[in-house]
Amino acid sequence: MERKRIVVMHAMPMSSRTDDEILETRESENPRIIEIIHEYFDASVSPENIMVIDNYTPKDKLKNMTKIKTPDLYFFGRGIKKIMAISDVVVMGDGWRLSRGCISEAAIASLYGIPVMELNGKYVRIEEINFNWKDNKNA
Repeated sequence: MERKRIVVMHAMPMSSRTDDEILETRESENPRIIEIIHEYFDASVSPENIMVIDNYTPKDKLKNMTKIKTPDLYFFGRGIKKIMAISDVVVMGDGWRLSRGCISEAAIASLYGIPVMELNGKYVRIEEINFNWKDNKNA
């Protein structure tokens, strides 16, 4: 029996990217995410029933947020609350090990029992996450 819908959170580095770069990344990585999830569920879920969502907000929306001192943290928290909380799986985009936000999202998902995968289909276990993200830049 086929599930109605699988919700996938696409976690990708965003803070150092332009809006266009984020949209290009989403467009290039989402088809692979659908393929990975289709395989993960042994093809019991059709690609049309896989919904991939991310926490992208255009940079021009930040201009109206004068009271927010740390916009990256604000959007990170919103993503956990509104996206990860309804997700069946979290897929980490390219470069995630170099991003504080992505490392944190992987850890939170793992701690709450949400499967975490990379674009290559490999599972991410919490023991494999290097929380000293600055060290990851030199790896």
